[in-house]
Amino acid sequence: MLSSAHYPETYRLLEQEGYLFQSSLTSGLTSLRAAGTHDKGKFYSALFNLSIGIERLCKTIIIIDRMLKNKMLSPSESEMRQLGHQITVLHNAVVTIAADRSVPFMVLGLQTPTTIALVDLLDEFALRSRYHNLDRLGSGRKSNDPLMEWHKILVEVLKTDCRPSLVQRLLGRVNHSVSQIENNAIALATGLDGTDLSLREAFSEPALQDMALKHVVLRLIQFLSPFRVLLGSLCSEVYAIPGHPAIPQMQEFLEWVWDDRTYVLRKRVWP
Repeated sequence: MLSSAHYPETYRLLEQEGYLFQSSLTSGLTSLRAAGTHDKGKFYSALFNLSIGIERLCKTIIIIDRMLKNKMLSPSESEMRQLGHQITVLHNAVVTIAADRSVPFMVLGLQTPTTIALVDLLDEFALRSRYHNLDRLGSGRKSNDPLMEWHKILVEVLKTDCRPSLVQRLLGRVNHSVSQIENNAIALATGLDGTDLSLREAFSEPALQDMALKHVVLRLIQFLSPFRVLLGSLCSEVYAIPGHPAIPQMQEFLEWVWDDRTYVLRKRVWP
């Protein structure tokens, strides 16, 4: 076991990591909630921060698990490098850790197709798509367009998660507004899929996207909730060790992750 002289550094490093994944996740969710055709940049900001936050969160869990299995010794630098950056692989490792402790944690394959697509988008962005535009300009190499992938996800969420009556009510209000100005106005805008928007679409897309995005955020909170429970379980194991090394209660960095549908759908700024 580590000598007490090492405990302050262990605590400090894990605490910093907690702040890092907390800040990345909350910044990503806040950006996502404010994104839309009117501000496409926030889709990229959301992808960047969420992919980093989930990667760091997974690695924090893996580190604490390995410490528990190795007399509280931290993994080596080479061991950490071997973990890579692929979110789906890291998530699978976390699922195994949860299973060892009988903590409920759904494997990706059992998630809904839309949630799987969302995690795959984060995974693709973490590995390749974060430099999509520069890569295309520099080499012509093809990779998935993140905005196009967002478009597909939002269209699907509108079908599966949003009440049809609310969607129709929104479109009715848009049609009424557009009918008042359509003879005197044109739209100069493109959608997330790169196509030109009609006047009606220019009015309706931001509202439809806002409706869908709140449900995307809800899906992400539901995805993150088991991480908080697992972190609490791991920290409880550490604190049960006589003379345990001083580490933070890491689940406290996710205390804002609560799967409360009404609360999440109303929230725009995280935490």
